[in-house]
Amino acid sequence: QATNTNAGILMAVEMIKESIPRPGIPSIMIIFTDGESNVGDGVSNIKFARDLNVTTFAIGIGAKIDQAELHEIAFN
Repeated sequence: QATNTNAGILMAVEMIKESIPRPGIPSIMIIFTDGESNVGDGVSNIKFARDLNVTTFAIGIGAKIDQAELHEIAFN
């Protein structure tokens, strides 16, 4: 099985970019992951969420989560 968190992050960023922002309402992204990204380039696309001032949260599910990856996603 493959976990491509980076592609999911990019898809969410594109959706946020296409949306119409509402004044005073923050943009947030919550990423649920079942493990370590093993397809693509880790979670490097999280920088695009940061560039858009999106607040990100990361939730790891299961026993094989990568704490460093969760921190990279959540701490912006």
